[in-house]
Amino acid sequence: MVTVFIFIARAFISGAFQCAYVYTPEVYPTTLRAVGLGTASAMGRIGAISSPLVVQVLSSYWLALPIGIYSVAAFLGVFAAISLPIETKGRKMVVSKN
Repeated sequence: MVTVFIFIARAFISGAFQCAYVYTPEVYPTTLRAVGLGTASAMGRIGAISSPLVVQVLSSYWLALPIGIYSVAAFLGVFAAISLPIETKGRKMVVSKN
């Protein structure tokens, strides 16, 4: 049962990572889009690298520990998404004339 919860949590983390590719370019100004997307990508990759450590090593100490860590990461992601400054739905795209 724990394995099922871990895979479900990892699926949601992967889904949030894919949303970063869609939403990040809309939030940052044109001159900073690559930096914003790169930072979001780096954070996702750090999560992917640490995932085997969380599941394999920490579950040997306590089975609920990986689920707790994934839950905290998910709530931090939700908080970060809610804290984003703008909603771009229905807005006209602004093109810089440099």
